[in-house]
Amino acid sequence: MSALDELQTRVAADPGWVEAFRRNEAEAKQAASGMPLAHVSSAGLRDLLEKAPRQLECSAPGRSSPRTLEAQARLGYPPSLYFYAGRCFPPRMGSGVAFAFGPECEAGHTGSSTPFDSAGMVLERIRRGASAVDPVTYVKSAEVQLERWRTECGTFLAAYFDPLSSYWTERPSRCDPDKIFQNPANDYRAWTWEVRFEEPQSVLRAAFWGARSEQMLQLQRLVGEASPADQDMLRDFSERALDKRGSKDYCGLVEAEARKVSGL
Repeated sequence: MSALDELQTRVAADPGWVEAFRRNEAEAKQAASGMPLAHVSSAGLRDLLEKAPRQLECSAPGRSSPRTLEAQARLGYPPSLYFYAGRCFPPRMGSGVAFAFGPECEAGHTGSSTPFDSAGMVLERIRRGASAVDPVTYVKSAEVQLERWRTECGTFLAAYFDPLSSYWTERPSRCDPDKIFQNPANDYRAWTWEVRFEEPQSVLRAAFWGARSEQMLQLQRLVGEASPADQDMLRDFSERALDKRGSKDYCGLVEAEARKVSGL
């Protein structure tokens, strides 16, 4: 069983769990409703912004890791654009740029979500306890459609994180049925919500973003080379950078701002 299966029944069987859930439920739902979606890009700012369509593209050979493409194929997912709710993928996997998008970015998109990294689960990088369910079936059984993920995430946060802010800093405070959360071999990707879009996403709609210093220099040069109309657009985009000079800890900056926006 995934962490979502029979969750209300399992909570109800433990008076201490009931108390914590009720205490955190309203705040958890509010946090989930505003949780930014974060994406660490494999492309740099010049590649993304120099010309239209200026968007993050869905997965494809040469753009995405073999691991992502293998997992996607095994799960039968279409080419997708992957986000974490409030968290950033390890910086070593990206170009040095991380974007965060508000809830409004989901309008017009189709997709799904899971309360864990789907590739990590299906490729068994995330360790589960003894289970008769194969990894593909396990992931598919935990899928939540895009339009419902924030509601389910709010319930998940209230049930498994006390205090709620520990979503960013600690393991869940309660056990899941397959003992995934308590396994020291697993990291935060085992309990962080992954959200998948089946269409590209405009970079210009990012609510905020962070980058390394070399990426910020690329952007400055691009602004200087751009037409007057494009300069205005690029400067508006630049204003949403969390550190105008750039930072080695750009992912940390994005996560800290996501936590602040979520109210936690």
